[in-house]
Amino acid sequence: MSDTLQNNSSSQDPYAVPIDRVALHIPDPWSIELLIKKAFLRTKSRMLTYLLLQLISSMVSSAVLTVTLGISVAIVAVLIIAGQQMVALVVGLLLFLVIVIIAVYVSSLFQIASVRSIITEDPILDTIKMSRQLLNPYLTLTLWQGLFMLGLLPIGLVTSFIVPVVWSLLFSFANFILITSTTKGASILWASKDMILSKFWGIVGRYILLTILISTLTSAGIALIGFVLSLFGVGLVSLIGRGNPEAAQSSLSTLQTIVSLFVNSLGYIVPLIIAPMYTAYLFEMYLLIPVPDIPKKPKIWIGLSAISVITMFALFFYGYFAFVLPEIMTISQKTTNKSIGLFQQQVQTYIQDAVEKAQTMSQ
Repeated sequence: MSDTLQNNSSSQDPYAVPIDRVALHIPDPWSIELLIKKAFLRTKSRMLTYLLLQLISSMVSSAVLTVTLGISVAIVAVLIIAGQQMVALVVGLLLFLVIVIIAVYVSSLFQIASVRSIITEDPILDTIKMSRQLLNPYLTLTLWQGLFMLGLLPIGLVTSFIVPVVWSLLFSFANFILITSTTKGASILWASKDMILSKFWGIVGRYILLTILISTLTSAGIALIGFVLSLFGVGLVSLIGRGNPEAAQSSLSTLQTIVSLFVNSLGYIVPLIIAPMYTAYLFEMYLLIPVPDIPKKPKIWIGLSAISVITMFALFFYGYFAFVLPEIMTISQKTTNKSIGLFQQQVQTYIQDAVEKAQTMSQ
């Protein structure tokens, strides 16, 4: 890093005195130790807000899903009881679509709020309020990214998904740019791409090292906790079941179940705690790279993705209208003809009964 500063200073001013970071004891901002320390401090200060936000997210999502699903089931049930099966089918599909849209809005709101809760100092209510203002831009960004990645799927099949994985890495700063800058739309994706490419291996390498470090520590920690609990439990069971082998065996089986449940629960709790650390770590690297004013569009990749998406949609609609729809129409026609035949049979039976009754009454 000192060589870089010397080169930068000499390029700006040929008479400038080179700066030696080592002599001045200036830490390298890209130092892994410094990045982890800053990320840890940021995570520590924002952890309570993050966890409360996750709790609110779970409660709101459950409540919204329960209410919308309950109302939908009630409406469809009323229509079925009223004998309107076809109407119930159409209304049920529409209500299902509404539920999906509501679920997407709610989950997107709390996704962007989760990121914002780590990278800003806002209170939790202000975090949700500001995230709601970013909801539509976030959904637009997600749509653009989804379409672009969808177009890369055929290329991913050929390249063992290396290309989609690389592009996913290049979009790692997208949410940070959305929250902290004025860049909008698909330009956010290309800005993130330019920022990552400016120090690609440095960012990827540091992220991999953090992943290895956290994975090693968490795995060792969970294994150590499980071992200590098992050791303590075995000693406790030995004391309780002394002189009673059957009771000891039963207690040991119960202990194994409790330890297993506890260790498995840690498998769900630990990722919840680690996730903000990854976000903070990425954000600290994001702060070291300026956001480009005019990002470079990858025109070739955009063109390939667009052609791929158009081709996939064309094949889908062709298959639907050429094979699926005719089959549906055939089945529907058979069902209609059968219904008409049954109706005609019922009408003929009714007429015959009426004629027989009339003849009986005339006699």
